[in-house]
Amino acid sequence: MKKEYSFTVAIEPCKEGGYFATCPSIPGCHVQGETYEETLSEMKSAIKAMIEDCVMSS
Repeated sequence: MKKEYSFTVAIEPCKEGGYFATCPSIPGCHVQGETYEETLSEMKSAIKAMIEDCVMSS
């Protein structure tokens, strides 16, 4: 059975261009991307990977 999770993500534009995103509820979970859409996609992938890593190490 597949579970769905919901996380708050903060995405901010970078001065040098692109975007930076963090997930406050997952320490160390942050990504950077060229576009808003790319950054959001990368964040979804990072969150998924961190959850899978936690499940596998349990």
